Amino acid sequence: MAKRKIELNKSFGFIGARYLQINGIGLKNESELTEYLSNVKNAGVTNIDTTFFGLEEYHDKFAGRQGDFKYLINILNIALKIGIVPQITFVILEDNKDQIEDLVSLLQKYVGVNGAIYGFLHDYRGNGENLENVRLTLQSYEALSDKAKRYINISRYKTEEEWLKSNGFSQYTSRNLVLALRPDNIDMLERMTCDEIIEYLVDLDESYYNAIPDIDVLAKLYGDKNCQKLYRQRDLLWKWQKQFIVDNKLQLHDVKDERLCGSMRF
Repeated sequence: MAKRKIELNKSFGFIGARYLQINGIGLKNESELTEYLSNVKNAGVTNIDTTFFGLEEYHDKFAGRQGDFKYLINILNIALKIGIVPQITFVILEDNKDQIEDLVSLLQKYVGVNGAIYGFLHDYRGNGENLENVRLTLQSYEALSDKAKRYINISRYKTEEEWLKSNGFSQYTSRNLVLALRPDNIDMLERMTCDEIIEYLVDLDESYYNAIPDIDVLAKLYGDKNCQKLYRQRDLLWKWQKQFIVDNKLQLHDVKDERLCGSMRF
């Protein structure tokens, strides 16, 4: 399946032809894992991404899979042996921030010559919607060591207070349409032409965004001028959109859910 997806991505010139997100891969023994990674490399993959949520005990609990931390480390080791470049990411939260320096020190061993490590704050979508109580604050970021900070592009983030005090929000002028193939929609999509599929995705996008005010209006409705949690602009948009949907009891297709057909505005 992975090889077929890579070949499809290659035919469209997508980055997924050479870059593979490896999180959540099914458990395999050493031989099976080596064969799997060798196959995706032979199909054209040059880089893989793995995401860590903290040190071993915390990571396994967060991921909901005992042994996941060691499994990802094993993936990195095999990738380096067969010549795949690892990109290692880690999520930083209020309740794992004290682990970050030790985590980075450990992960540096598995980057290789051309790999990289990146830290990020979680998106407000999917499981991220349930993590607001542990979203990193500005004070916590400032208390991090310089070693930990160097891996986080803090210029992407502002506190909610800072966003509200800034000179307005940037408006989204483009969108990516997302086609998610699922058992419950594959028959319908196979009966549609390419133009019909694009029209279907555009309708999903416009039905969602036409039902919700733009970000400046949402900011006036829901913005918290005292909030010190750190966000990207899109996270605040999604957070306020959800509040508006709940308050107005709207029944909308969630276009930002990556498991579903939808869109990403930027």
